[in-house]
Amino acid sequence: LWASTAVCLGVLFHNAVGDILRALAELGYWGVALLAAALAAFIAVKLWQRYTLIRELRSSRISVTELKELVDRGPAPVIIDALAPTSRQREGMIPGAIRVEELRLDSGTATVPFNAEVIVYCACPNEASAARIAQQLIRMGCIRVRPLTGGIFAWKDAGFDIEAVPESAIAAATRAAI
Repeated sequence: LWASTAVCLGVLFHNAVGDILRALAELGYWGVALLAAALAAFIAVKLWQRYTLIRELRSSRISVTELKELVDRGPAPVIIDALAPTSRQREGMIPGAIRVEELRLDSGTATVPFNAEVIVYCACPNEASAARIAQQLIRMGCIRVRPLTGGIFAWKDAGFDIEAVPESAIAAATRAAI
């Protein structure tokens, strides 16, 4: 499928690609500079998007003590575990958390109530995976989504309970991802 798509696009746009390459060849060094500037602009836009997302979510983060208070006070917020299956096996889960694979975010049919308080955690520096999942949930219509500061490591360091993940759950999550 991938190869046929590339071949079909090449057949459809071979004249346009040839024209662009000829124009860049005529420009010489300016053509290379133009490509480098386009690549630099693309990278700058992506870095800016990441920076603004992290800055936005950083202001709305929740600490592990705040989350523990929410869970103890009840009703508990929806807690989403964004760990990779192997990390989840190694580190465990916050009790009551939903595995991100169960949400089926890629299909756009997440079962998270849009008005619920949603907490997302991971084991990444700067909560990168949690921020990405939070952004997806916000785009899908969830209103109150916050990443957990420090992720699973901060939760464990605070001495709060961890739920062990059986090996069969890891195998099932791996099969679901494939």
